[in-house]
Amino acid sequence: LGRVVKYALKLSLGAEQHQDVFLVGDLVGGGDGAPVFEPDASVPPRCAGSADIPGATLLDCGGAYASKSFGDHKGRRISFSWLADYGGPKTPELLDYNGTLTLPRVVSWKGGSL
Repeated sequence: LGRVVKYALKLSLGAEQHQDVFLVGDLVGGGDGAPVFEPDASVPPRCAGSADIPGATLLDCGGAYASKSFGDHKGRRISFSWLADYGGPKTPELLDYNGTLTLPRVVSWKGGSL
């Protein structure tokens, strides 16, 4: 059996939205031979993302922002993100912080879900 390869395109939506979204799809050849990302419409979004990007899924259902990822020595994709409070009700008045990094996680594709 051949291995199915899917790609995830992750975007940080900027300071106003404080969210990361991703789309799952394929890389196809463009007119000039450069690869073009083509979203897979058959992959339903778990947590609908921005209306500006149809089919996008919110990373961590909207809690994550500015996520980064890297490949480790075993070939796994490892990701971590910023979880911000942005001065909300959970920020203690006397503490000078605004969020935290998540624990690193392995990103994988299983059963049609990222």
